[in-house]
Amino acid sequence: VGLRCRYWSHTHNCWLPAVVQNFNASEPSFDLDVRQQAAPENISPATDAKLTEAWPPGTSVSYKSSTANQWLPTVICSYNAPLAPGENGTYNLVVRACADCDRIRPRAPFGTLA
Repeated sequence: VGLRCRYWSHTHNCWLPAVVQNFNASEPSFDLDVRQQAAPENISPATDAKLTEAWPPGTSVSYKSSTANQWLPTVICSYNAPLAPGENGTYNLVVRACADCDRIRPRAPFGTLA
């Protein structure tokens, strides 16, 4: 709760900046400041997060592998903050180093995101 993320809005056809407010375990879904009951597949880490705002190590996520052409279950190991304005941060995952945020989604168990 309180972590920055992005929400894919089908209405606006773009990513919207968002903050996790609650996790609904029975669905599963997230309540964000921009959308209630957001599906995990429409949520991704913020690309411009500072180190203190990154999704924490140990968080379960799915990664869209271009090599395997499928979503792979994995875990966040660390975050690489943007080095300059306009650059995007990346995540080091068990299955991939420097993974682009566009290819990451939360996955149950949601751990510290919830």
